Amino acid sequence: MIAGLRLRRQGPRGAGRTGSYTDCMPDAGLTDACSRCGQVFQYALNRCPSCHKSVCEECVHRMGGSAFCSTECAHAFFFGGEEEIAEAEAERYEEGE
Repeated sequence: MIAGLRLRRQGPRGAGRTGSYTDCMPDAGLTDACSRCGQVFQYALNRCPSCHKSVCEECVHRMGGSAFCSTECAHAFFFGGEEEIAEAEAERYEEGE
């Protein structure tokens, strides 16, 4: 009976009823939406390793073998934000501010 697996679950007020497993998960589906264009896909999309947003193949920004949602996330992942601040402070120091 594995092919026709039916689960017994508790309904309201404890009354047992028979139904499939997915019947008890309303609005659950195997879809993923791109955070950039909003298009819905029937499969899992790549996740940005920096901000964890999903991104489709048309909107993806690839850098260093990874898929990012934007150029900003790619640069933040590889170059970090602190280095930019340190460089700006070094330039101000050299200018005599």
